[in-house]
Amino acid sequence: SVLEESSAASAGIKAGDKIISINGEKVERWEDIGRIVSDKAGRVLSVVIDSEGVKKTVTVIPKDNGEGRAIMGITPSVEKEDVSLDRAISLGAERCVYILKMMVAGLADILAGAEVGVARMAGTVADSGMTALFAFIALLSLNLGFLNLLPIPLLDGGLLILTLIEGISGKELPERALYYIQAVGIIIIGFIFLFAMCNDVMSLMK
Repeated sequence: SVLEESSAASAGIKAGDKIISINGEKVERWEDIGRIVSDKAGRVLSVVIDSEGVKKTVTVIPKDNGEGRAIMGITPSVEKEDVSLDRAISLGAERCVYILKMMVAGLADILAGAEVGVARMAGTVADSGMTALFAFIALLSLNLGFLNLLPIPLLDGGLLILTLIEGISGKELPERALYYIQAVGIIIIGFIFLFAMCNDVMSLMK
């Protein structure tokens, strides 16, 4: 959670500082900051930072970003570190697992009525530079791969379930049963598509 720049400079946070905790909650990843402050717009938060090796406690008041989320007005800096091949594979796997967990949580939020604007996020990420854009594209690819493995007919996950059923039963499913299963799959996928598109459009209109 090292900062590159900050609109919270008046609170004593400056470029190069590392956030250690917010309101007593430990910050280990950059994503932890958003999780901790997301619902605390206008509230005074106690932030412990590491500034050039010296720990300091400052107060910050997050602002609403206009989309119902609180932000501190800070951005992360990118630190490059040379690692071995096995360490790179381990870090990549760890990151993928973390993202998959966030995807599951995101799906739960969407089903609960939370708004997720993919188009708006893409525009915001594109303004942040090519590195962030490529990372966002990789995230979408991983997201699509995850969704494709869901046990929904017509998707690979659904086909895998049907294959397992046929393997266990020792015979193929009747064509009529496959027809109805595929029809249900089309309806589910169509609903997800319309729901996501309406969610995105409503987010852009706000």
